[in-house]
Amino acid sequence: MGLELSIEKTRVSDLKEGFQFLSQRVRYKWHGRFGYMPRIEIPPSKRADLRHRVKQLTARNTTHWSLPQLLQRLNPLLRGWGNYYRFCTGASRQFSTLDFYVGDCIWRWLMKKHKHLHRKRTRLVRVPSLLRPTRKVWREGRTEQFLLSMLRVERFRRGWMRTPAYICVPGEPDA
Repeated sequence: MGLELSIEKTRVSDLKEGFQFLSQRVRYKWHGRFGYMPRIEIPPSKRADLRHRVKQLTARNTTHWSLPQLLQRLNPLLRGWGNYYRFCTGASRQFSTLDFYVGDCIWRWLMKKHKHLHRKRTRLVRVPSLLRPTRKVWREGRTEQFLLSMLRVERFRRGWMRTPAYICVPGEPDA
């Protein structure tokens, strides 16, 4: 096929150090019982990017929006990011810390929007979720904050994968 490795793009690294691939960090980490185990992790830079985007959406220049408008802009961002990274190792811990951060940003946004409103009065908007009543979320009407920690975190299942039909079986001539 005439393929050649590019020296600028090719990087040989130790798997213990890890590498970035498709916005995820792949590396081996020592496990006391099983030895070195492969891990797919959320890179710190991607968590910082999400925090930056949430901070932009809850900045002072967006206080003219209503709370449902803000939540309608935040929820697709959180849902998409969470669904992409839900197969990573330690995702549930990261999701819960990001939920706290997003909730804190929304509370600060409400303080900027309603400067003379007593802080305890804004807590009236933080009510039990419609989906899970034991969790309190920011909600107004039917629009509520999407919680990353409510996503199902699981391992990526490769059992459904089969060998592609175009792969040559030993004994067959190459295509």
